[in-house]
Amino acid sequence: MKRSNITELARKANVSVATVSRAMNNHPYVKKDVYDRIMNAAHEMNYTPGNIVRKKRLGIIIEDFDYNMIGAYSSNVLMHLSKYCGINGWGMEIVPFSDLQLLEESFIKVAISMSPRIIGKLKHTRIIPFNWRTDGYPAVLSDYRNEIRIAIEHLFERGCRRPVMCLPGRESPAIINSIGERKASFLERLSELNLPGGEGAIGYLIEGKPVEVIGKLLKNNQADSIIIAGEDMLYPVNYALDILRYKIPEDISVISYENRMISEYMIPPHTAIAQDFDSLADNALRLADKALDGTLEPDAQILVSSKLIVRESVKSI
Repeated sequence: MKRSNITELARKANVSVATVSRAMNNHPYVKKDVYDRIMNAAHEMNYTPGNIVRKKRLGIIIEDFDYNMIGAYSSNVLMHLSKYCGINGWGMEIVPFSDLQLLEESFIKVAISMSPRIIGKLKHTRIIPFNWRTDGYPAVLSDYRNEIRIAIEHLFERGCRRPVMCLPGRESPAIINSIGERKASFLERLSELNLPGGEGAIGYLIEGKPVEVIGKLLKNNQADSIIIAGEDMLYPVNYALDILRYKIPEDISVISYENRMISEYMIPPHTAIAQDFDSLADNALRLADKALDGTLEPDAQILVSSKLIVRESVKSI
């Protein structure tokens, strides 16, 4: 695609070349309405300032940065996206939610977001959801429903009849993500196997209160097993089980989500659901390439299978 020059941009925005230059350098004397007009025209014309290296550049939007920490899940995603950016010739720029405007000010055309909070916040940057989806957005995500089915079936085969599940939060309307899909699959499989529990067999981890949440969940359901449905909940839930004096797997069987170099060294090593982050990242970059060349369908969706790694945290009853 032919790129526009600064003179054409100035003409389209109805300003001087000098004003365009000041806007591109974030000069404080450029009024906001003028700045917005110039930036909108620049994106429409596919204009890129000369000081920006003209290579494929991908924005990675990570919500954890706004809380001065990166959880196990985000770290895993970031590591694999970095790997496949290198393989596919993309430059990568990590942006927290508090600085989203940097994406459009830097003329980054495509960004991957792990959070649906991004919906409607960017005008000129194409968003690719990572592990969530909603209408009008292409996405790559794990097959959450099947991975929970696999976990419950493994527990059932080992004789567990009163499973419960802990989730990191509640589902959001109109957004399909891990929480809603895992919850729906859990309830569906309990019903199919005629197991007790229902909604009451699901707990939502409240920050700072894992002991209260897990204690109530296990006691109310007389649980013999628990699915820890999220990578970032491994430590708080195991802490709660230890404080409550539950031994794994003697008192409670556990299936968690795989944390590389951690799950296999828990005591005992955890049977875990492992998301295929390699395939997720690879496919996300494939969608990004299509977005950049204009061939990406609005509702393109890639579903990636997870697997169960069997270790020692589930006993046979």
